[in-house]
Amino acid sequence: MVHRNVCLASVFVDKSGEWLLSGMELTESDRDAPGEGPPASLSPPRKYLPPEATKSTRSHAWSRDMWGLGCLMWEVYNGELPGPEKLKAIKSIPKTLVPHWASLVSAKPMSRPAPEKFIANARQQGNYLCNRFVDTNLFLEEITLKEKEDTINFFKALPEVCACRATLPNPGLQRRARSPNGLG
Repeated sequence: MVHRNVCLASVFVDKSGEWLLSGMELTESDRDAPGEGPPASLSPPRKYLPPEATKSTRSHAWSRDMWGLGCLMWEVYNGELPGPEKLKAIKSIPKTLVPHWASLVSAKPMSRPAPEKFIANARQQGNYLCNRFVDTNLFLEEITLKEKEDTINFFKALPEVCACRATLPNPGLQRRARSPNGLG
């Protein structure tokens, strides 16, 4: 599936702190979407438009979404993105995330990774998404599918997991992101 409009305005944070993606009415199968963006009336602000939006360039169906994710990540760590030319200023993006983030905002849309490839790369040993915080959340998402012994071991180790902190993005984003009822 492709979203076609990933940006800060498409994200809201609920009361429990979970990040949710809105605008699902624009999603399509990645086999049916040749990479073009949403209709002009629903298009993101110009600062989020990838380079290929203004010229006819071959791209994957997911290229626009991955560009949008890269812009969103930049904003999470650095504040509001003034324009795409500022993406070169890495600023506060964690060092272990920089190479993965840079692949998302590549000027060459065909070199942007597929979503599953981005996650797999960032989850490799020593990379940004390879940490106890992410592992714990992934386990919790699938807890109903786990064996009883795995669940017992998980809860035994949980106090140790909670004692450590992962590098988390700018907490100010929660205040800037929309709430589900639009009153955010």
